Amino acid sequence: MTSDNQEHLLELYVYCAEALLERGDSVQAQDLLIAGVFVASELGEARHLARCQHMLARINRTHPAALPDFSLNARLKEQADKLRQKYTLGRMHALRETLERLREQERSRSSRPVVLTPGVQGAQAPAVQGTVAPAPRAPQGGPVPADEAGQTARLSPTVVPRGPIHPWGLALLDEAGRWVKFATIAAEGFELGRTVQPFFAELTGLAPRHARFFVDARGTLHVEDLSQMGGIFQRLRGRAPLTEGQQCRIGSQVLEFHFVEAPAFEGGDDLLWTPTPLTAWAEFWVLRADGKATARLPLLRPEAILGRDASRRAEVLLLGESGASARHARVARTDTGAEIEDLGSTNGTFLRRRGTCPLNPGDELFIGPLLLRVEAPT
Repeated sequence: MTSDNQEHLLELYVYCAEALLERGDSVQAQDLLIAGVFVASELGEARHLARCQHMLARINRTHPAALPDFSLNARLKEQADKLRQKYTLGRMHALRETLERLREQERSRSSRPVVLTPGVQGAQAPAVQGTVAPAPRAPQGGPVPADEAGQTARLSPTVVPRGPIHPWGLALLDEAGRWVKFATIAAEGFELGRTVQPFFAELTGLAPRHARFFVDARGTLHVEDLSQMGGIFQRLRGRAPLTEGQQCRIGSQVLEFHFVEAPAFEGGDDLLWTPTPLTAWAEFWVLRADGKATARLPLLRPEAILGRDASRRAEVLLLGESGASARHARVARTDTGAEIEDLGSTNGTFLRRRGTCPLNPGDELFIGPLLLRVEAPT
């Protein structure tokens, strides 16, 4: 294909992607934009490249700066090659004609006169075409004219949203340790996953559809876990109860909490004293990425410190975990079970949240390998 045809194809990619976004078809628009990014890169078309990247960021509700370098992503390049073979010049011409025809049909429908149905709801009155005349004013000192029954169209009530006018946001911790704007959460919600955002396609710790963010009628932000294995971990503030099977994340390690039933002591009648065996009342299982346990960390005392340094009186050692502080968290036995408390660690202690849970501004979430922070509506 000549360079002129390539430029024409690129223009068709951008034009049709914009038209598809207007119609709400973000899936096909994203395919065209991925192909367009690579064509624009090959041609050195900086203006079209910026437009494609801006629309891709809008589809994924992220910032253009958060998009990866597509030229270094082998999987995206392979996907773009397949899309370019699919969306040929002839097919793009046909797609443009279809979109223009649909747009013209919508314009013709919107230019028709307004039809108002008078009368009380359910009345079988003929439709009246035209505009609604202003209500008659009462003459000075006279009574207000009564409405003629069934002759004035009733106005629909205005639905006032109870949620925030401005959308919530998500910030992402980048490789330099800086929080960068990552996404905005509009009324229709926001999904995060390998197949949802193509630039995360190579993040194996991220599920294809990992999490969904949405705002309820009261304006509260929620997150829903869509993954089967990876889960969503929320940073602990203060202390929280530990339940059977509760998972927590310290650094890159995922630990699963389990109670241990102490075995009954068996002895003869001639014993002068009953020894107290040193047995664990609970333990943490160290989990692999597939959810299987690789080690067990017993809790022998009613209160134990988790950390990486035994010299700082950490009873449960997280060996080889550079993301753990010397004294990272405290686990204690309580009358109702157990609790965990973060000891002001550098990287925090995260607890797994299952199902759907509400979020507050400043909450931090581990979703796969991504660390996100909730930004309040502004």
